[in-house]
Amino acid sequence: MQTLSQYYRYSPLETNEKQIVEERTTSQLNKEVRNFSLPSDKIYVGLEVEVEGLSREFDFSSTCWRVKPDGSLRNEGAEFVSYPIRGKNLIYAVLMLNEFLNGSFPNHAFSERTSVHVHLNIRNLTFEEVIKLIIIYTIVEPLMFSYVKKVSVDRYNNIFCIPIKDFFEPTIIYKKSLEQLLTSFDINLPRNWSKYSGMNLIPIRDYGSVEFRQLGGTSNPTTIINWVSLILKLKQAAMKIPFSELKDLVLDLNTRSHYRHFLDSVFENYVYLFELEEIQSFLEKGVSLNKLLFIKEPYFEKINDINALVESPMYYLLKKYKYIVEKTNNEF
Repeated sequence: MQTLSQYYRYSPLETNEKQIVEERTTSQLNKEVRNFSLPSDKIYVGLEVEVEGLSREFDFSSTCWRVKPDGSLRNEGAEFVSYPIRGKNLIYAVLMLNEFLNGSFPNHAFSERTSVHVHLNIRNLTFEEVIKLIIIYTIVEPLMFSYVKKVSVDRYNNIFCIPIKDFFEPTIIYKKSLEQLLTSFDINLPRNWSKYSGMNLIPIRDYGSVEFRQLGGTSNPTTIINWVSLILKLKQAAMKIPFSELKDLVLDLNTRSHYRHFLDSVFENYVYLFELEEIQSFLEKGVSLNKLLFIKEPYFEKINDINALVESPMYYLLKKYKYIVEKTNNEF
């Protein structure tokens, strides 16, 4: 099965990995790196950390990070953008940035305008695995937002981080984006998908990555590394769980124990990071949406009697969403 890399023929990643290893192994911070771990040392991510309260000019020489101006930030704010990075180098980069900010700018700030974006490299995924990643994410998205609220700020209703709940209550821009995605996913990934969605698919076309925009501004190493770990688990689950098994897992999600089993299947030993007392209420919307993917056509003949007119946008989008997943399931 063709991967995204084989289909899009991306330019090679500019990782700067050799230079980072050389710097890390001679740094005092390398001892602290051993206190942290990630689910995988092989998956690249890119980090973007927005910070306010800096100065106009400052010296920051790093093999891990580049500094970019950001007009949306105040008080001499800037964005620290990592090279594609993984494993111990990722942990080192986060520790180094936190040390630099605390040492050089003790009054730096993370306001509601700041956030941390994680670009997950998915170049090696097949189109089926990308679809599985979207299905898994739409189910667990409210739980991911809940975790972010616990460790940073509540970004569930932030206009720069729109939840995929708009699959269920589509705005005009989402309707157009989803129509393009769901009718020709394996041919033409979306061009007009909102870049401000919590899970931004736009970078897939040019960079082979998916952007996660949920985490509020922070340089706390534990917070960032745990958040990256959850995102890495989403990719691992999309690669590990067969499509037929994922379908069965979704259709069986009816009780709290089933929900917990699903989360264990996805996040494994990282599931402890979530507050699980209300998992069913958190996940019900995403589960309901994804169950509709696997329900046969007669359901849609009855939808007029349930909650939507046949000619309504909701019916149209659900039907398109169902179609592409059934089509994919038949092809693989």
